[in-house]
Amino acid sequence: MQLKFKTPSRTVMDGQSRHLSRPAKLHSMAACAFAVLFLSGCAQQGTVKLYDGPSLPPELTGSISLPLTLEPQQIDGNSISQGLYRFRNGPMQLSLNKGKHQLIVRYDNIVNITSDEHEHLVSMPMVLDFEIQGGEQGQIVLPGNLTQLPDIRAYVAEPKVTLQLNGQNIDSLQLKNERQLSLQEVKTSTAGNTPQLQQLQFWWQQASEYERVLFMRWLKEQGNPDAVSDH
Repeated sequence: MQLKFKTPSRTVMDGQSRHLSRPAKLHSMAACAFAVLFLSGCAQQGTVKLYDGPSLPPELTGSISLPLTLEPQQIDGNSISQGLYRFRNGPMQLSLNKGKHQLIVRYDNIVNITSDEHEHLVSMPMVLDFEIQGGEQGQIVLPGNLTQLPDIRAYVAEPKVTLQLNGQNIDSLQLKNERQLSLQEVKTSTAGNTPQLQQLQFWWQQASEYERVLFMRWLKEQGNPDAVSDH
């Protein structure tokens, strides 16, 4: 996804600047100070806990480092609030309880074209299936050639990341289309909770009521006796 926009230019009217009254100045200064403190606090929030309950000791958790241009979308089928990462200004640490997980991320970056023109590039979601042990630290890395706009555009069209964990490189799977459920072949996990099932659940949650009805009709057309009627 690509979106171009221009930054509003600063305008001086009639060559004059307006002066605020003292109460207005104090109010403006207080608002600015609050905004700076709020944004600084968000930007400095380096670790995000992605499990329920109280914080666990280090031997029961692992962490994954996520670069600035990657946004976490879901963990184990649960959506991740944008408020946890939207205002950061650097890499973030995802704290996970030890065990098997599925993490969905996407590339999201604003690239400067000129001083007042920018392009917003967003990739399709990418899926990482992995198992992390207590005390382990991993990192998700991007290709090393994402410095020029043409390279970034090409990457957004075919995104891929690699999770480096415990001496292994785990490549992501790309969800090709938000309106389709066709995925690349993935490994089967245990207990019937396969990555394919989790991805179906993910897109079901994103679909509108109309799209769900169309999908159920499609299931019945495939001869599925368990398909639920849409009437």
